[in-house]
Amino acid sequence: MRKLLILSLLLAFSLTFYGQRLPGVIAASGQVSSPCGGGTSNYGITDGSYVDFQTMFENYIYYSSITITTCGTVTSINSLIGTNVSTHSHMALYTDNAGSPGSLVANSTSLAVSQTTNAYNSYTFSINPSVQSSTTYWVAWLSTGGNFNSYIANSGSKTVMYEAGSSFPATATGISIATNCYAPFYVTVQH
Repeated sequence: MRKLLILSLLLAFSLTFYGQRLPGVIAASGQVSSPCGGGTSNYGITDGSYVDFQTMFENYIYYSSITITTCGTVTSINSLIGTNVSTHSHMALYTDNAGSPGSLVANSTSLAVSQTTNAYNSYTFSINPSVQSSTTYWVAWLSTGGNFNSYIANSGSKTVMYEAGSSFPATATGISIATNCYAPFYVTVQH
């Protein structure tokens, strides 16, 4: 019994530091507190604003940068895709490497897209990737089932592309810049 009491006291002491509850530990209620706060935020273009469409070709990977301002986990990446589309596509998240896409963080599950109207499509992950606050990431698109139309937004980040094949590489290489392309997408982060 004495050992149990000592262990309980040590655990209680380890969960606090000079009276401050440490983030990411079990609170008195039994719930885990988050060092990132709480709630959900969207980063990117959520209103569907666009000026024109661009064709996104099969077996090309298209990248667009975004800065996430809070830490947490990405629960989905959402992309505005145009009309008369029937394809399989994937999305992925990459690190930033001095202003260009770097290493693969995670890729989404495949999504069969078949639509006749402009709509955001939501791509999810089997394991949601973690993101850090005030950090730039790159969102990537890949179609393996045909070309599709996405829209050029009124504001956003530069899009770059390179020929890839049917899967995302571990590290982005061979990149070419496609000028005046702004991709309408948003990333949903649980924090």
